[in-house]
Amino acid sequence: MRILTFSLWVLLSIGSPAVSRAEERGRRVDVEHCGQACEPNFEKIFEVIRRYEHHSGGIAPFPNLYTLYLLTKDPYLFICPRDKKTKPGKAGAEVVQSSYAIPDEVANLLAKKTEASLVAVMFEKRGFHSGRRHVLFFDGSVELMDARQFNALKENGFVRLPPEKVIPSLPPELEGPPRPHAKPKRGQ
Repeated sequence: MRILTFSLWVLLSIGSPAVSRAEERGRRVDVEHCGQACEPNFEKIFEVIRRYEHHSGGIAPFPNLYTLYLLTKDPYLFICPRDKKTKPGKAGAEVVQSSYAIPDEVANLLAKKTEASLVAVMFEKRGFHSGRRHVLFFDGSVELMDARQFNALKENGFVRLPPEKVIPSLPPELEGPPRPHAKPKRGQ
């Protein structure tokens, strides 16, 4: 019995550094993957929206989060892995706990036949990815936007700006409140 215990202890102590390295690699991959985790969520949600649109023949109004939840029955689909505050599941009647939101303007924009690639149909409520947030458009594309880009989208009624008016993304370390610009003095 002592030999077996000693042998087990030796094996565990030899394997321990390998196990720690594997765990560390797993954590690193998880952190790297977390930045891209919302994109697959949005892609799956988009497929549900498309199926809903197809089966309703385009007659039903744009689905809300509760309808999408009922169609998927997957509460984790609506939670960003970096969102530590929101817990999956229903919060009550027709309310779903979610890291994501659907703009109120979506139904009106789609009724006006606005170009699908321009209409944002879902976005992250907070910037979980170094201050950036994913936005899902009605053509199925997903874009990671910084605060300035998202605010421009929001100010434009959740319609993507034309390419010539798109605000370029800033690196996260340069983002912050806008700095006041000095006005040139007269005569200069």
